[in-house]
Amino acid sequence: MQQIQAPVNPDSPKAVISNLHDALAAFLQKDVFRLSDSDRRAFEDGLRAERQDGKFGDITRKLVSVFQEARRIQPASGMGFVDESTAKEMNALLKEFGLLDTSVAGLPELLKVLDTQTRVLTALTASTDRLSRLDLKIDSISSLAAITPNTRGDAVKNLHAQLSSIGVVLPANETAESIFGVGTRDALMQFQEKYNLSKSGILDDATRNALEIVVGLPPKSGCVFSIKVLVMRRRHSAT
Repeated sequence: MQQIQAPVNPDSPKAVISNLHDALAAFLQKDVFRLSDSDRRAFEDGLRAERQDGKFGDITRKLVSVFQEARRIQPASGMGFVDESTAKEMNALLKEFGLLDTSVAGLPELLKVLDTQTRVLTALTASTDRLSRLDLKIDSISSLAAITPNTRGDAVKNLHAQLSSIGVVLPANETAESIFGVGTRDALMQFQEKYNLSKSGILDDATRNALEIVVGLPPKSGCVFSIKVLVMRRRHSAT
């Protein structure tokens, strides 16, 4: 996930609030707040609802307050809102957990590699009369079946592992049974919204490629253009 950028409050952009939600969900999963099991589950349920709506609600504010109290932070903006000192403490903890996304620093190098791959693919197909269908050919190289709600099995188990590795909290019953349930769908829609993808709630090729980049897996050779679009979107949103 990205670093927390202060200030974060109910008037902040939706993407900024979503990033804070990701951090708070990770802190709940790591038991940073040292809550009882029942309280932790209640906060997880409440936070999941606010994450789905993209709102800085009462649960978000309460969790920020608990964090500030535990760290003895006295924010100038008032308890429950993220100021510079709170953001600094949160980022230090996220870094300690290895959850901060450092891939942005390598965007220029990644773009150079993608540009080279694009030129090679173009040269290989330049002699054909179907150059306009290059995107379709590339998609067919490594296209995988979409994973939809109510699916079970190893593919869902792998999806859960990737989401969990970037700090997403998933319902325990869905991870235990490797089932694509409502919680998995909601988490996937949050991810799709964050990276400007279609909020389909299914793991299609574009979402799969984006998730693998964020997790840190090497891109598939047949996904050059979709990966490049994701990188350009992230760079644009960062500006």
